[in-house]
Order: sequence, then structure tokens, then C-alpha cells
Amino acid sequence: MRVLIITNNFDKKAGWGRYSYSLMSELMKKGVECEVLSQPFLPEPIIFYKAYLLAPWYFMKFIRLGLKRCDVVHCFVEPYGLIGILISWWWKSSFYITICGTYGILPFSNDFYGILHGHVLKRANGI
Repeated sequence: MRVLIITNNFDKKAGWGRYSYSLMSELMKKGVECEVLSQPFLPEPIIFYKAYLLAPWYFMKFIRLGLKRCDVVHCFVEPYGLIGILISWWWKSSFYITICGTYGILPFSNDFYGILHGHVLKRANGI
């Protein structure tokens, strides 16, 4: 099985990075082949307008990478969810998103981002 992991970094001293590193390490121990989409390719996740409004641009940038299709797209960083949904749609792959902490609900504090974030969560095969 091939999994595309979408995260901002693998810094073991930071929340998303530590979580991403640990989860990917465990997947690889179980024989899962992992591809990674991360910064600097992706925007800073806490700048919502870049993560949400520019998602189609990052999606087109991703297509040009020419990565081999993955069976699963797993977004570890919530603001990248819309980019992940677009990639899973392109590949006709399953989409999963991990919700952990503030950024799982913070987009709902803004009506526009809340609609986009809600769309991502409804389309996910698993949360």
C-alpha cells in the first residue's frame, strides 16, 4: 500500500512535526510505502488564506510533480485538508484527515473557512 502524507514538517520538537514523524515511522514499520508532501512545497498552515484559498494553485503545482498514484491520501495537518481532497479526487484515492487540537475546529470560527473545512470533513473517508 502507498500512502501520501501531507504535513508541514517532521520536526520532533513541534506538535504537528512530532506527530507526523511518529505516525509515519509506525506506518513504515508495518510495510506501508510513504510519500511525503510538505513544506517548502506547501504554505505555512496557520496562514489560512494560503492553505484554503490557494489550494487549487497548490494542487496544480502538485500535479506537475508527477508522483506515482497512492492508494491513500492522509492529511496530518488540518489546514491542508482542501489540498488533500483535491489530490485524492485526482487519483481516485481514499482520503483521511487527522483532527488533533485547535486547528481541527479553529476554521469554523470564520464563516468562509468553516464552509471549506466542513466540506473537507464531509468528504473524508475517515477522520
